[in-house]
Order: sequence, then structure tokens, then C-alpha cells
Amino acid sequence: MTPTYRKVFASTSVCAILAFITTVNATPITIPPGSTTFEFLDNRSANDAGLTPGVIVEFGVTRVVPSGAGGTTGFATNPINGNTRPLNPENYTVNPNFFSGGFKPTPSASGTYSAPAWQFTFQNGADALNVPNSKGLSNLTPIPFVSNVTYSYTASTTVPTISWTNAQSTLDAIAIKIRNNDVNAGTVADLQYQQYFAPTTTSISLANLPNFTFQNGAHYSIEIDQLQTRGGQVFTPGTFETSAQIFASTLNQSRSFFDFTYSATPAANGINAPLYLPTASTQANGLPSYSFNISTQAGQTYFIDPEYAIGYVFNIGSGDPNFASVVLPVLAGTQFYTITLADGRAFNVSGGQIFDFLQYFADGAGSFTVTGISEQTGLDPNNPFAFAAGVTFTRDGIFTGTMDPLVAGVPEPSTWAMMILGFGGVGFMAYRKHREQNLPLAA
Repeated sequence: MTPTYRKVFASTSVCAILAFITTVNATPITIPPGSTTFEFLDNRSANDAGLTPGVIVEFGVTRVVPSGAGGTTGFATNPINGNTRPLNPENYTVNPNFFSGGFKPTPSASGTYSAPAWQFTFQNGADALNVPNSKGLSNLTPIPFVSNVTYSYTASTTVPTISWTNAQSTLDAIAIKIRNNDVNAGTVADLQYQQYFAPTTTSISLANLPNFTFQNGAHYSIEIDQLQTRGGQVFTPGTFETSAQIFASTLNQSRSFFDFTYSATPAANGINAPLYLPTASTQANGLPSYSFNISTQAGQTYFIDPEYAIGYVFNIGSGDPNFASVVLPVLAGTQFYTITLADGRAFNVSGGQIFDFLQYFADGAGSFTVTGISEQTGLDPNNPFAFAAGVTFTRDGIFTGTMDPLVAGVPEPSTWAMMILGFGGVGFMAYRKHREQNLPLAA
């Protein structure tokens, strides 16, 4: 059934006051055919795209005409207590008429989340439109994030194949979205590409994406979404596959973000192994922290490669297997690294030399620090393997630990371009002004 949208007009007295001011600028608001409301539980990882991380109830309308750029504003109202939230206009490349908002909900005693169906109002000059919404939420459990996320290249490719492990089998679709972190679209990074896939999808090549071209030197966020839909509709080619169909039907999703800097120069790959990607967040000192979620096997080497820094602090997470060894890359200009153990003992180690923690700790190391990386190494910013550190673990398990970079000082803005390294630029969030101040709930 087609929803009914109700026009709302200001009182006669208000109209009289505003008549002269708004008559020229007022534009009738419409909800185009195919547009609809949405409301879902959204579990977001830390990110550099400007989205508030954590569990969010997100809601809004997929298309409103005129757009925010055309003067339309909107707000959402809680039908139970009358509280309101702004609906932010996001001028996305994929949809310049998108409006969304949200809030951080409080979980129940059992850890589930519920929310009423928020109601929406839009205004443009003297014109206003109420948009009803019936998509409330009841007792939802957040979907965990994907894990074991890797980038892998061939010798001739400029973009990687990205692979991951889904968090659970009860999914209805997977979405891949690409945001350009260098371009604002309202309150967050511009969404420039999105495509939905079958719920069993665990790998996709970023090469030759339909109707999308990476821009040389641009900084992107690659987003992997795991979705459950209303009514349990499953992605089906030809019948239930488009954003217009699936996004509006989304009930519950998780979103994991990973940064990628595109270079037209093929990545030099001297390591026959994938790179494991971290999720970025910010420490209290303003520097980034990189956390991982990797299923590990004892003795297997896992290569991880953050941004350029003069050193790193490696820590395991609670209950993780300890580090068994580490091997650091051979870098011109860096003759030795210094590895400092938790008890204060320090060792000079050459690049390419395997450092065995089991020689000093029977159970391996829970943490260690690497320093001595020369700022004059001249690392290739086009090579995502430029500083790939390989670590092994003492037993099978899950590595949920962190790598925290150390820096000598905060560089001048003009020097960041020479320091954005690792994952083809994955990582350092300081190459531009952080969006993490007053992050929006929308998106």
C-alpha cells in the first residue's frame, strides 16, 4: 500500500510574518516513487569516514526532494515521549537526496535493543511534510563485526582483493560500500559506491567495479556490511538485489571499515601472503590505535602493516595467545630495530631477522615495543607491503590485540603526504582533519 504523506502548514499568523521572506524560496516537498522510510539497528566499527562508532538506532528517508542542498531540513520524533532528533541531509554521490539520523540506545538487561517507529517531518521554507514510519525495532542483538580481513595483491594489480570471515551464518545479504574520505557529503565522507551480494560472500576484487573508478591518491574507506532484513528476505539476483530494495528492508546490520589509499602504480609485492587489516580508533593522546580480529594458528606467520611511525607498541588482547616471534622488514636507512620486552630488556634486531620471544619467556610475550625506525627510510607510499611486520603466536586462538604507533612529534601538515604508508595508505588518520570531533549519528 502506498504510504500517505500529510502536508503541514504553519499558522496564519506565522505565514503572514514569513510570507514575504519564504514565498520565493519555499519549494514543495515530495517523496519520489520508490523512496521509503528506514529504521534499523546499526553496529559500527571505529572508522575514518566520520560515522559515530558503536551500536546506533539509525532511521530516515531514502530520498526527499528537494535535497538538503535545495533547502530541505528534517527531524525525527519519538512517538512515545516526543523527543526529537535532527535528520541530516547527506549529499552522497550515490544518492544526493538521502536524510538520516539516529541515537545511541540503552540495551535491555539481556543485552537486546528495541525502539519505537520514529516519525519524520521535513520543511522547506513555509512548506512542511509529515512522513509516517512503521518500522520499529524489538529485542535485536547486534551483529558482530567481520574478522580475518585481508588485502591481497598480484604483481600487476593496483587494487586488492579483499577477503574476510563473516561473523555468523544467519545473514540475508552482504554489502560493499566505498566512501571517499577526502570528500564531505553533508556530515560524513561521501558514499560513492555500493553493491549488495549473497550472504555467503567472503571475498571481492576491488578491480573493475561497475560504474566506479578509483581516483589516484584518494583516501577511501572500504565498508563491509552484514545484514539481516525484515521478514528474512535473502539476497536474490534479479528479484531482491538492489540498494533500493535491500537498504529499506534492513532490520539489523554491522559495518566494518578499513582504509585504502589508491595508487595507479601496481603494488610491489615481495611477500607471498595477505596483509591482515586492523580497525582504527583514536588513543587519548590523539594518535591512532589499531586493533585486530584474527583467528590464529600456532606457528603461522601473520603480516600486519600499519602507517609509518618511528615505532610501535604491540599488545595482545584479553585471553589471546602470546606472541611467539616477530620479523620486521628490511628497510634502507634502518640498520637495526630495537625490540624492548615488558621486563625492560632491549635487543637490537636486523630487518628480516626472526626474533624468538620463547628464548626469553616460556609462554611467549604479551607485549613488546619496536623502535628505531628511521624517518629517512624513503618508504614507497605506493607499496602496501612497505612495512609489513610478521608475527606468530604460541597457540591457536584469536588475536584481538593492538598496534599503537609511536611518533617523535606532530609533523607539519605539509609532511603528512610523505608519511601516509601501509596498506597502500591504510591507517594513519592524521593525514587530514579528523572527523571524530562531534561525530554524527547519521549515515
